[in-house]
Amino acid sequence: MATMVVNNVNGNFTSSGESIRHISNQERATFGFATDDKLKEIVRNSWGPNDWPDNVYLNDPTKFGNSFYQYGQPEARIHLKPISSRVISTNEELILVNEIPYFNDTDRETIF
Repeated sequence: MATMVVNNVNGNFTSSGESIRHISNQERATFGFATDDKLKEIVRNSWGPNDWPDNVYLNDPTKFGNSFYQYGQPEARIHLKPISSRVISTNEELILVNEIPYFNDTDRETIF
């Protein structure tokens, strides 16, 4: 599921929605665990002081097959949901909404 909405009502901006999906390689790099060794270090830091995991996987297939499916566990996912919003930039563009020609058929100059 991936829906993110930003609404502007009378200058008040609100954000809603969420995005839940598998973690991409680009997101791994963005969040600081692009390499498998970095991912193992993150897991190690949540375990005991000298425990270094042999294998850490986020998605199937692993080198052992479809391990997540085999053991009935969900693959790693990312869940993004806005908690705040702010205007970073604005862009104003003048748009012609309606055009009506006025003809001055008098003998004096007139401003419309």
